[in-house]
Amino acid sequence: MSFLEKLARSAIYLAAAAPLFLASCNSPPTTARARWYWDKRQDLTSREYSTDKGEITFDRMIISASERLSRAMQPDYLPIDVSTLLPDKITTTEEKKKLGVIDIYQVDSRGNVVMFESYLTDFMIAAVMSEERLGENFAVMERYKLRTLLREIDANGTSDFDPREAIRSGRFKGVNAILTGNVYSSDPDPSNPKSRPSLKVILRIIDAESAAILGNATESIDVNPTIEDWLRKRGGQ
Repeated sequence: MSFLEKLARSAIYLAAAAPLFLASCNSPPTTARARWYWDKRQDLTSREYSTDKGEITFDRMIISASERLSRAMQPDYLPIDVSTLLPDKITTTEEKKKLGVIDIYQVDSRGNVVMFESYLTDFMIAAVMSEERLGENFAVMERYKLRTLLREIDANGTSDFDPREAIRSGRFKGVNAILTGNVYSSDPDPSNPKSRPSLKVILRIIDAESAAILGNATESIDVNPTIEDWLRKRGGQ
């Protein structure tokens, strides 16, 4: 059999297998626990009823970053290995790590901290908790207002704010870890004429005692007029 014949046969096999593969990716799981998380993610990703395309794009970026954060978590830190749980077992709150959440914020091109509307923090929490590995290991117990934290640490409203420094100062008693969401803007690469401004979100879970980063994930999108308009309405710049 010639190389071209082998290549053609491989293409036929791939074409036949692709629908089955895609169907398996989109099929709901069969166990009660996995199905519950699958339904939560479906609720988040089916926000097409929104008329704001900027909001839909940003939400999808948060969802994608949450998926990556789940995979990036240090396994030794997580008390529950979901792969060993009985199919219909759902972890109780008492078994989970206590998670505190800091408001999601943006650091603009001038290095200033810009606070978003609280909706975005709500959505970040929902996206992170819709991941089975995170939802089974963490329970959200506290939510910390960024404006209050900045005032308490006497920051001047710029990028002086660092969640790990706030942790080291002992400001997060009663929780085991902190979830943070940072949004960064970047200018186009002047050496690349096809480059566009971009927006990047970084989600992190940080140990509330040692300030060690337990998991870190990023996702980015190109900035267009739709995203720029949405950022202005939501409080970002």
